[in-house]
Amino acid sequence: MFRAWRRCREQGKLHFPCDGLRRLPFCTLAARERLAAASHSLPSSPNERNGGDTIAIYHCSIKIVSRGKGKSAVAAAAYRSGEKLTNEWDGLTHDYTKKGGVVHSEILLPAHAPPAFSDRSTLWNSVELSEKSNNAQLAREVEIALPVELSREEQTRLVREYCSSQFVSKGMIADFNLHDTGGGNPHAHILLTMRPLDEKGAWLPKSKKEYVLDENGERIRLPSGRYKTRKVDLVDWNNRENAEVWRRTWADLTNEFLAQNNCPERIDHRSYERQGIDQIPTVHVGVSATQMEKKGIVTERGELNRNINAANRILREIRRANDRIADPVLSQKIDRLEEVAGKIFRIIEKEPAKKGKAGTFLNYYLPTTLKLLNAYDRMGAQGVNGENIDNTMQRVESMMSTIVAAFEKQLDMLFGSEAMDISTDITVLENMMKREGLSEGDGVQASGGTATASQGDIKLEL
Repeated sequence: MFRAWRRCREQGKLHFPCDGLRRLPFCTLAARERLAAASHSLPSSPNERNGGDTIAIYHCSIKIVSRGKGKSAVAAAAYRSGEKLTNEWDGLTHDYTKKGGVVHSEILLPAHAPPAFSDRSTLWNSVELSEKSNNAQLAREVEIALPVELSREEQTRLVREYCSSQFVSKGMIADFNLHDTGGGNPHAHILLTMRPLDEKGAWLPKSKKEYVLDENGERIRLPSGRYKTRKVDLVDWNNRENAEVWRRTWADLTNEFLAQNNCPERIDHRSYERQGIDQIPTVHVGVSATQMEKKGIVTERGELNRNINAANRILREIRRANDRIADPVLSQKIDRLEEVAGKIFRIIEKEPAKKGKAGTFLNYYLPTTLKLLNAYDRMGAQGVNGENIDNTMQRVESMMSTIVAAFEKQLDMLFGSEAMDISTDITVLENMMKREGLSEGDGVQASGGTATASQGDIKLEL
């Protein structure tokens, strides 16, 4: 829609308020009018809208296929490949041959893996039968978004190189499938084995137990009479650090392929906070919602992303307006506004459920603030001292203090439920301490969320 608006604007066929913006479903009519009024300064090129850099979509999730959660490696493999497979462990058949959108399937084996594991049924049934526990971890899945800028051949080559370098080279078997239903959401599912193989191709244990020794090298006996032991992983595939490495490597390798194919887009595995970008990340829409949006059906996720994108554009424009404003006092207020807005964004990024509570902030405060700052900037650029201009600029300057206070209030409201929970916990703790004789008069004082022992060297902070 934005591109259509831009084309009309360039052809001189469109003036604000914009009818297209009025039809946006993510806010009230009044908010849409304010967005239309504020959007006169929106940059016209995608590059400019992204702050000078073109950024492609990044998505990389890592999950465990666990029997304890009712999952099956055979079922997962059947679904991702669009095949019919029977699980020999429980006898269930999983038929996904009518599932569309699977455009490529491939299994990559390390050098010492049995050639028979090139067959998907043989591989994953072997995995299932090697696990005896009812809560066994059967496979690791990595789901990644594929860059639409690359051809199918290049997408396949990218995933193959990623799997080979990160997983197969370390002894894992990688079963990857590319999905693309034509809805603009091409992605890949990578299923990975979790047990190492010995030189003959037999499954090895994931870990072993070893005795814990004391300072004299002797085994430590427990009260039960047994010796203290600990679990030692035979491979480092479960290390927490791996997730960061795999995510970063996918971004780096994708960017290499984009550069090799003369594509300006780039992806970044880091969160917006780590990138130093104060904006709300959009949510993953998914295939179903994407198809519905293409048919003109408004979805909750699509609507949310339109809301988020509009807010992010306006915040970038507020920053640009601040750069143009020379008044140091007003600029300081805008700096504070940006700081608080950044904190709000980071809270929402970590707790997406709170996006709804920030509706006023997204739909009213931001566009209205941008409108005021743009008006202030235009009037200041005239270089004329007139009663109307001076009065309006003074009102904007004074109003910014109120706006900053509103932003701070919005930030405080996002912590409302958490504050109530903490207050309840403190009250309960104080009552328990009183019942146990640990309150005032018993050597411990509980007040204002802090209990301090009379000895002075013991302090309990809540």
